[in-house]
Amino acid sequence: YWDFGRASVKTTHAQMVHAERPVSRHWPTARQIALSTMHCSTGCMIADLICGFAIAALGLKLLGSTLWAEFVIDLFAAWALGIVFQYLAIQPMGHLPRTQALTAAIKADTLSIVAFQLGMYGWMAMTYFVWFPAPHLTPLEPQYWLMMQGAMLCGFATSYPMNAWLIHAGIKEEM
Repeated sequence: YWDFGRASVKTTHAQMVHAERPVSRHWPTARQIALSTMHCSTGCMIADLICGFAIAALGLKLLGSTLWAEFVIDLFAAWALGIVFQYLAIQPMGHLPRTQALTAAIKADTLSIVAFQLGMYGWMAMTYFVWFPAPHLTPLEPQYWLMMQGAMLCGFATSYPMNAWLIHAGIKEEM
């Protein structure tokens, strides 16, 4: 982020807000895709962090498993938080009405969040069913967070190509 995520010191906020942005129809650079993927991943990671503890504390299960509860609750929480983050970036930069900014945020982040969560869920399923089948890990154990780091890397890997396509298609802004 410090190397390539921030605007140049010479670029003022006003210049960034009022700059003409052509619609992207070229393939974005690896840097632009990585920044977009990190932006999408932030909502997913925060939601997974909060939901992991909440599900464990409340003892929530779906179809007799905490894993299925995590999948459903994490997906909705990550989607909601990701949309909020995207909205907060889109609305002030584009000076759009609220409903138009919300629609743009949903279009820009829904597919990338789903792609991120699918990558995470593949890793989480392997952790739950293969590597640590019983007793299952909880957020109070360091192994859980080690496995979640692997899950987040998998999520990054699966959402990276989706973010590349979204930027190329002009659905998502370059970063």
